[in-house]
Amino acid sequence: ESLISSIDLSATILELAGIDKPKTIQGNSFVSVLRDPAAVTRTVVFAEHNWHVNFAHERMVRFGDWMYIRNSFPELQSLCMEQDRSYPAGEELWDMEDARKLNPATQRDIFLKPRPAEELYQISKDPFQMTNLAGNPEVSPHLETLRGLLDRWVEETGDSVPEDPTPDRVYLEGKKLSPQPRGTPPGQSQEATSIHHPGPILVNES
Repeated sequence: ESLISSIDLSATILELAGIDKPKTIQGNSFVSVLRDPAAVTRTVVFAEHNWHVNFAHERMVRFGDWMYIRNSFPELQSLCMEQDRSYPAGEELWDMEDARKLNPATQRDIFLKPRPAEELYQISKDPFQMTNLAGNPEVSPHLETLRGLLDRWVEETGDSVPEDPTPDRVYLEGKKLSPQPRGTPPGQSQEATSIHHPGPILVNES
């Protein structure tokens, strides 16, 4: 039941090996969870989606029963290279979209344009994140809490939204664009590579 993050793997391996964790390691060891499944080493987890052939800048925080996603560029589709028509699976996906045969809830995510700028899900009731509650005033306290946690993570880790991001490398139909110069990566304006703060790890639920 414990939350862990992929960045926790290195810290965990170092502790198992009896090696002190360097200050540059931002992860948090979950050795205690391996010894006791009821242990808690973190109550909040963050994730990010950045450029990979197509531009993206999305951030996620999970805290307790709630997951919040912030999309910095909701006007763009959320794409990856393998979803264009030059790949068999991508071709089938686009053909099905043209024929209006995709399931709106589970298969049309990459075609959303615009996308939600914010998403909020209650995991216990919606484990596959199908119902976005960000606009529901009844859960606004949870939305505000997770917004605050993500803002804190952004500040403490030196994250940023680049003003001149790396452009897309491939058109939707699979045609490669001419080589483009790389833009500014997230965090560069804040010198994030020299910041080793882990962000929030243990936060009490109110």
